[in-house]
Amino acid sequence: MGRRGRDLGLAGATGALVLEIPAGSALVKAGLQKNDVILSVNGAQTAKVAVLLRLFPDAGNGQTLWLVVSRNQKEINLSLTP
Repeated sequence: MGRRGRDLGLAGATGALVLEIPAGSALVKAGLQKNDVILSVNGAQTAKVAVLLRLFPDAGNGQTLWLVVSRNQKEINLSLTP
């Protein structure tokens, strides 16, 4: 993640930084916040936003996605049902 990752306390970690969350979206309902770093989805580590964008539409059938997120140097678990 480079310098931004170090600023967030994630030296050596990989993930997708959340820069913006559409108001009223399932991401808001799941508890995702700006500057969270998505470390994994359904147990699979992810460092690329393109991978996340492929996973979210697949869950549109009501399937729950399990996210591990880094926030304020702590890992938290969130569930997202689009």
